[in-house]
Amino acid sequence: MYLSLFLNPGSPGPDNDLEVFETTIAHALEADKAGLAAIFLTEHHFSGHNTYTDPFMFGSYLAPQLTQAYIGIAVMCAPFHNALRMVEYCNILDVLTRGRCIIGMGPGFSRPGDLEPFGMTRDQASGMTDQRMEVMLKVWAREETDPPLDVSTDWDQGILTNRVSPAPFRKPHPLFGRGTTTDATVVRNAELGLPVMFGIFVGLDDDSRKQVQLYRDTLRSSGHSPERIAECERFLATSKAVYVVETEAEAEAYYEQLRPFHDAAESIGAPRQLWGEGGIKRAHVFGTPESVAEQIKAYSEVVPGFRCAMLPGPGGPPITHEQAKKSFRLLMDEVVPLLDLDTYPDPPEVQAQHSLTAEVSG
Repeated sequence: MYLSLFLNPGSPGPDNDLEVFETTIAHALEADKAGLAAIFLTEHHFSGHNTYTDPFMFGSYLAPQLTQAYIGIAVMCAPFHNALRMVEYCNILDVLTRGRCIIGMGPGFSRPGDLEPFGMTRDQASGMTDQRMEVMLKVWAREETDPPLDVSTDWDQGILTNRVSPAPFRKPHPLFGRGTTTDATVVRNAELGLPVMFGIFVGLDDDSRKQVQLYRDTLRSSGHSPERIAECERFLATSKAVYVVETEAEAEAYYEQLRPFHDAAESIGAPRQLWGEGGIKRAHVFGTPESVAEQIKAYSEVVPGFRCAMLPGPGGPPITHEQAKKSFRLLMDEVVPLLDLDTYPDPPEVQAQHSLTAEVSG
């Protein structure tokens, strides 16, 4: 299975921001050295959900320091960016990581305060995402000798006449897909041969299994190559807030903390799947190292990837940063050794270069 670290750290206040940054960086580098498959970043603004805010800037800082882990973005929020700028951001990160990145895009956060400062409303976000994603795919497909390309949407106007620089490392574009919870978007991604990012809503229930199978079945019926199908399936994953403790008593106490947290989810704009007691089981994995390892393994029956959100923040574990550090230590020292972990392979472009080098050397 592919175990990843999902970094969405909240900060108690401005005096804590630097410490949160330092902890986040330290966790990312240690997870890379421990053989985790990816470091996932996200994008949120003004909601207290993510201290570093910009996953591309933060990812560019991490890129030269990682030895093997991919950088994942789950997700880039399309309403905040012009489509051409998003192509540039994706290409730059793709070059800096030599193709070891996967970028998802979506409409943004449902919590009030994220979209409004940018002058947008929630009912605009989905349409913006679909139209801007369509433009991005057209830009990546365009050859330099092609005629000018209209890159307009209902919210942007423009004509592209020159090439985009830099060119992506992967061809024809970076590993790129859509974050979604709907069957229609799952099918569309599969038809296009793009990865899909399910996020926290994929569980062990029948509905989750059916949606994942819908994606797999559509991939196979859409005429894609075996290599493309394998790559898309490899990056299927779910995300959960993970809290590792030393005793069952601590786990029970944490469960009691979560009850009012999820009962209040409706008032802060959280999706319906996170309300009430059922949402606790869907959104969280917690317990002793042995229990957490078994819970993570169970998800591999549905998807091959599991993303661990360890740091506190709105929507994450209701714990302190000190508790989160202890939980992370237990994950690295006691949970990881109990799991049979794999790493994501080099991009095809790197594999081809390795083969050529081997032939020349031979």
